[in-house]
Amino acid sequence: MLKNFVIAVVVSVTMIGTSWAFWQEAAPSRSNPTPELGSRSSPTVTLLGTREVQTELKLEEDKAKKIDAISAEATRERARLAAEYNVKLSELSKKSADEALSLLSDAQRQRMEQLRLQQQGLRALTTNAVAEKLGLTQQQRDEIAKLTQSSSSFGRGGVQDRTTNPPNPNVPAAERFRQAVEEANKRATETREKILAVLTPEQKAKWSEMTGEPFKFPTPQRSTTRGTSTRSSEPAKPGAEKKDQ
Repeated sequence: MLKNFVIAVVVSVTMIGTSWAFWQEAAPSRSNPTPELGSRSSPTVTLLGTREVQTELKLEEDKAKKIDAISAEATRERARLAAEYNVKLSELSKKSADEALSLLSDAQRQRMEQLRLQQQGLRALTTNAVAEKLGLTQQQRDEIAKLTQSSSSFGRGGVQDRTTNPPNPNVPAAERFRQAVEEANKRATETREKILAVLTPEQKAKWSEMTGEPFKFPTPQRSTTRGTSTRSSEPAKPGAEKKDQ
């Protein structure tokens, strides 16, 4: 029981650190992973920087220039703080993962690495570490990156699709959620097949060796409130409510 508990802790902690590094490497276009830290500006300064407001206030030219300088300096400082935050968060994630992994045996760490790659899926092929182990050519890397980006674009487009094509109010929310998951799984399967087709037989065999025996991860539960759902995936047993009362 203790062994399973330790592995569960390692999976949770390591996924935080690895997923952060994975998305930074797999999506280089995201120059600022925490935009709220780097883009949030003072409403007062923003308003004072508006030319129409300056005219309304009859603001002197020298004061307007000073306000522009204040705004520019604040923007630079926010960017610096955001970068510093990202570094600190990365260091914290790595430290906690290293501490958790140190509790495992060599065999457990090897299996943990396999689980990590399984959890990432074929998107892991876009990272330099995995690409180098598989011996991917630059052409293969470019093709895989294009396929994964296309898949990600579909996921991001879902919000826009719901705006232009609002959900049918006559369809229960649970059913709409099921349909969305089904469509996402279909797209994921199609992308997986296309990515695997890019690999050589030797690279496929190597990837299979790196990921090990397939593991069935717990199915994420839809939360009805903001935040992560803590409800068990196990169905309620008959009479459980009466027993608790």
